[in-house]
Amino acid sequence: MKIKSKLTKIFYTFSLLALITSQQINTKTDNQVQAIPLDSIAQAQGTNISFEVCVDHANFVRPNPQKHVNRLRSDNHYQDMSSQEILNLPPWKDDFFYFSYYAGLSGTGFMSFEAGLWSLSNSQSKSHDKCVDKFIENHRQDQRNPMTQLWIFNHKLKQIKWENNKYIFIVEYRGKGFQVINYRKTAWDLAQDKTVWFEFVDTKGNRLGGCKKGWTCPIRKK
Repeated sequence: MKIKSKLTKIFYTFSLLALITSQQINTKTDNQVQAIPLDSIAQAQGTNISFEVCVDHANFVRPNPQKHVNRLRSDNHYQDMSSQEILNLPPWKDDFFYFSYYAGLSGTGFMSFEAGLWSLSNSQSKSHDKCVDKFIENHRQDQRNPMTQLWIFNHKLKQIKWENNKYIFIVEYRGKGFQVINYRKTAWDLAQDKTVWFEFVDTKGNRLGGCKKGWTCPIRKK
């Protein structure tokens, strides 16, 4: 059993590595904001960056923890994990997901599953899939994807600013909800070979957290 458990963890580790090295998306929405012009790459410091709300399920709530554990254990990949190990997976704990590159079907699939998005209704799931498909359309083998996609739980994105070569995401806590956001990278960001720094502040200017590596980012809870 210990060997099987170790193999499960090794498989999960490789899945995460594959996800980190790959990532991307774009589309329509439930609550649609303006589309993003292809030539609107912000460059000046202090610039407000246009974004598209591809999906806004304002009343979405992640499933009950025990239901989530039971659902994941129905998949062979998670059968040997304890309840606490499942609930400690970053996609379940974190409220912010950052896709600078397309993560592949398996990568986004694992992310969605572990985050609790398996509980979306059929219509909500279709909206989410369309956003992922649109992001994939911008995937380029020979260069960085000009688009970035965000998945946001429990918060509503109000504004994106580009300051000191980093993204500032201004969010409003609402305790529920799920958003998919698309925006175009700045010219400086596109010229880099790695993910740039980004951080979150609330509407009162309080810093909630920041990340530079990985594909999920914890936001400090209220």
